[in-house]
Amino acid sequence: MRQDNNNDNNGGASGRFRRGGSRSGGRRYAADNARAEYRRYPTDFDNDTERYEYYDHTPGRYEPYDSNAAHSAYYDSSAGVSASHDGGERGDYASYYRRNAYLRGAEVSGDDDDDIDYFNAIDDEREKTRPTPDQPVGIGAVVGGLASSWWQRYLHYYRRSRIRGIGTVGIVLCLCVSLVLTFRFSPTDYMAIIKEWLHPKTNAADKAETVSAEEPESGFNVTVKFTTGTICSEPDFSKKIQNTVMKGQVFEVLETSGDFYRIEYLKNCFGWIDKYYVDVEGHEEPKVIDPHHPEELTGNTATELKNICQKYSAMGVGVAVIKDGKVEYTYSYGYANRQQKKKINADTKFRPASLSKIISTLSTMTLVDAGRIDLDRNVENYFGFKFRNPLFPQSEITPRMLLNHSSSLDDEYIIYTGSNAGTRLKDLVIDLKSYKDQKPGTEFSYSNSGFGIVGSLDEVVTNMHYIYFTDSVLFDRLGMDAAFGGQSLQDKTNVAECYKIDKVSRSRAVLVKDRQIRAPGETYILAQGSLLISPKDYAKLVTIFVNDGMYGNIRVLSEAAVREVEKEYLHDDQFRYCLGFKKTNAYVDGHDLYYHGGNAYGVYASVCYDEQQKSGVVVMTSGAYGSVDDYHFYKVCQTITQQCYKDLIDK
Repeated sequence: MRQDNNNDNNGGASGRFRRGGSRSGGRRYAADNARAEYRRYPTDFDNDTERYEYYDHTPGRYEPYDSNAAHSAYYDSSAGVSASHDGGERGDYASYYRRNAYLRGAEVSGDDDDDIDYFNAIDDEREKTRPTPDQPVGIGAVVGGLASSWWQRYLHYYRRSRIRGIGTVGIVLCLCVSLVLTFRFSPTDYMAIIKEWLHPKTNAADKAETVSAEEPESGFNVTVKFTTGTICSEPDFSKKIQNTVMKGQVFEVLETSGDFYRIEYLKNCFGWIDKYYVDVEGHEEPKVIDPHHPEELTGNTATELKNICQKYSAMGVGVAVIKDGKVEYTYSYGYANRQQKKKINADTKFRPASLSKIISTLSTMTLVDAGRIDLDRNVENYFGFKFRNPLFPQSEITPRMLLNHSSSLDDEYIIYTGSNAGTRLKDLVIDLKSYKDQKPGTEFSYSNSGFGIVGSLDEVVTNMHYIYFTDSVLFDRLGMDAAFGGQSLQDKTNVAECYKIDKVSRSRAVLVKDRQIRAPGETYILAQGSLLISPKDYAKLVTIFVNDGMYGNIRVLSEAAVREVEKEYLHDDQFRYCLGFKKTNAYVDGHDLYYHGGNAYGVYASVCYDEQQKSGVVVMTSGAYGSVDDYHFYKVCQTITQQCYKDLIDK
């Protein structure tokens, strides 16, 4: 009968090291070769210490070291680390101990840094020899070993010579097959075989479809497509450096890593640029073909609109009408500068106040499409500092809440108080005065401050000033003379002054002056209402929503992004609230419209569109009477819009 050679925990083990259950620890039989090493295992459970013992593998010798012996050392998790040795033939003991302590992150006494380097070098060599997924490894050996083990177990019960002979032949065959498999295939090859077996291709043409033309790693050119492109010291957007590159510059890609290209941006200066900032040579966006060719209104409709403008004593008015997804008509009335007798025309730029929020929504959604912004992610993850309503410290604030006015941020405090004082955003968003007493995400509460911070969010994720960012993704890209700051305007002369009744409240010189360029993330005073644009160009941007994200021959937004903007999140008795827009059927009879209004410095403006009919109207006025109805619609804008729908869209 077969005898089991295994011993208990206090004795030796059959040719292998065993951990002991007693305080004396385990035992190990001597190896054939003479060498020594140190093993670590718990020996004092009460004091939470660990004992290091010396094992001499010279045949016939085993010598455990007592806790009081001269060569023993301890690691005490509560008291720190100590080590000592007296040199001699076992002087390497301290080196081994120091290496273990070093790997734990503990402070190591002595001056055996060379020993630590030695062991680290060994680890490096082991890492180099670790097989990669593309190297043939012993998968076949595993198969052969399992087969051999099975035959041995089988023959243990059936000892007849014939069966034993068959078993021997089977083992030999399994080993031969395992050797072939070992040196023929890598793990990657096995995965390809399994995939082909699970999803077979019927012919060569089908197989060819699975082969994709991967982007080369280097040796091709890229063109910077944004006004400024950020350079990083590593392929990580958090490793930004001060150097930037300008729109139109061309660079050769030296290396690719994830979403980054390595380039030589200056002579002998190398860095990484995010793919978001560049176009690959041969894959550039096509030149925009403007699909809009509006005509200036004349005749009866122009007469009706003139009468409305005079009724409300407007100083100047600009109108653009969208029909069948295109800007079909424009209308101009009055003066951009009454003193100089300069008249409004189709290209005259207004400051349409809060209509800016719709364009801010549009530009932000391009970052959502690019994967830079997650609408439902905590904004603290983008800004890197605490951003909570102190009254509801457990509630996160997200980009979606900023865009649909449910963030609980106060309407004006950050914009009008914080910006005047030059306070940093990180200090403003923890100030109780910056918030209302409402839980974020639960109800609509109009907030200029919230939309101003949308601009800061765009800056943080692109590392670009908001003026340059919107120039790059919208205005320059689509060939429009519009901007959130005067320094980006091409024609600064054709800008309407802001009138309150018959007095200038905001001169052209003030409107077109250069904006201060703050650090990215600190420009929280533009996105809510500082846009300068003509009604015609504004209407062109609105058609991006009307046409499911397309502008002529290029796609600005995905259809999914447009659906996110138009989705109704909150509602009350008057409106249904979306991202940027409100939705109402009270503005124009018979139409359920996406709507927004604007009012500042005597300017009254409105935008609306019907997604089903692919129609809309943009109105910008200056100096008109600011009467409103129960829905807070500006009567001058609503009356003009209703007239346009009646005469130009619905007839």
